[in-house]
Amino acid sequence: MHVEVGLGFIVTEIVSNSLKHAFPEGHTGEVILSLRSIGETEYELFIRDNGVGLPPSVDLEHLNSFGLDLVKTFVRQLHGVLEIGRNNGTEVRVRFKELRKRDWREKINGGVSF
Repeated sequence: MHVEVGLGFIVTEIVSNSLKHAFPEGHTGEVILSLRSIGETEYELFIRDNGVGLPPSVDLEHLNSFGLDLVKTFVRQLHGVLEIGRNNGTEVRVRFKELRKRDWREKINGGVSF
């Protein structure tokens, strides 16, 4: 899987959830998105909204939905770590390491595509 595909899906799912749930009844707010490098081989995707946030009754460790299950799948494929928190809204962090490009010999011998 290309990193861009996984990150694109994660961003789309999290931002659409923010827009759908964080600002009910026409309330306005912000959704902040950043992608930054941490060191030489690690990256962090950060998405945050200042909406109503997840209710305290929601267990963040066992939060399940079809969309979030797909996000978790893409995070695993990136060999990443997903963190969801409450901080004047909802925030999501995905940390992942740069995926090593396969050796060119693998492409020749095994038909691997890049």
